[in-house]
Amino acid sequence: MEPFASAVTFRVPGSGGPRRARVAFEVFVRPGSFRAGPPSLRPPDGLDPTELEWVTKEPGATVLCGLLVRVE
Repeated sequence: MEPFASAVTFRVPGSGGPRRARVAFEVFVRPGSFRAGPPSLRPPDGLDPTELEWVTKEPGATVLCGLLVRVE
């Protein structure tokens, strides 16, 4: 998933060497308020490009519910 969540290198004082992390948002979308849109990036193999990105024009149709962090 490199094109969608590029790794960022950072250092934590006292932890040794550099670490890498990837972040992504978890979003709830109201059913029926969105449609599949054209992909803005080339999807990785195995992902359906017609279902990869959703768009909505409805105010309040999305709720940010989480920040996902993966430390490598």
